Amino acid sequence: NELSKMSGWPALAIQYRLSRDKKTTFPAALQDGITAYVYALEVLKIPASQIVFAGDSAGGNLVVALLRYINEENPALPLPRCAFLSSPWVDLSTKSIENVPRNRNYNADYVTQDFLDWGRKAYTPEGWDSSNSWITFLGNETQLGIPVFVNAGTSEVLYDDIMKFAENLRKKGNEVEVLETPNSCHVPYRLGKDWNLEEEQAICLATMTKFLEKTGV
Repeated sequence: NELSKMSGWPALAIQYRLSRDKKTTFPAALQDGITAYVYALEVLKIPASQIVFAGDSAGGNLVVALLRYINEENPALPLPRCAFLSSPWVDLSTKSIENVPRNRNYNADYVTQDFLDWGRKAYTPEGWDSSNSWITFLGNETQLGIPVFVNAGTSEVLYDDIMKFAENLRKKGNEVEVLETPNSCHVPYRLGKDWNLEEEQAICLATMTKFLEKTGV
């Protein structure tokens, strides 16, 4: 809502299926994202150049999956204008989650090892490895085809993974803008007043708005 107010762009919030049982693991959320995008294009008649994919945390993972799907599986679909990835969760591998308690930011963030492990198990289909390239995108980066904005807090446990992911995207030829929010934990632009991070939140929203304005045609 705050980004919508600042940028003047309306927001369409997708009520995609959450991973609660065997029927709603991957690719349920991806399927719902595709459906919502086609709805925006064909029913609402919104040009792709006026659509931005945006996601926080696991939602950022979903945005990357959507872009990969369009590029690799359904190129008949047009790509959106750009993408916002706010503290994207890009490594769901077992090894990564096992190492979380040793992360230098573990006591500075609200994201716990138990929560990440629960999310990994809930999202990963039975018989799959969570390192699968459709689930873990760190180390499996591809050309996304549109400008990408990446934001992370320097005090979050996912910070190093996110920075590596952004750098790997650049190496694949992607246009990537990174905003590091000092002393902030997971998903900085959503924190603000309750976390005494109002200035940091304002910088995030203003920078995202400027990125939105300079992309597209």
